[in-house]
Amino acid sequence: MAKKKSESSSVEEFLVALQHPYKKGIEALRIAVLGIDTRIQEEVKWNAPSFYLDDHFATFRIHPGAMFQLILHRGAKTKDNSVQFQLDDSLGFGFSEVGSEGSLHHFVCV
Repeated sequence: MAKKKSESSSVEEFLVALQHPYKKGIEALRIAVLGIDTRIQEEVKWNAPSFYLDDHFATFRIHPGAMFQLILHRGAKTKDNSVQFQLDDSLGFGFSEVGSEGSLHHFVCV
């Protein structure tokens, strides 16, 4: 599935205009997520870059500006066959899980 040009360019335009102390980290993590699978698409949703295949699975949280997070969605509804989520940190970002709330996992880069 090819990326929709308008959505990718929308994210690129958003990032060009973004003034954030961790902009380079946001851009590096964006490239890493997009590099996982060629089917991953992106768009600006919830005022930040968001990634999806069929459904959204990850969204940046970039406000307040002294930090950024990549929120990983587990889905709006509980699934009976859900498995424990594990994040492969082979790129060495230094992620650690700080908790789960409903449909979200929260990780921080340490």
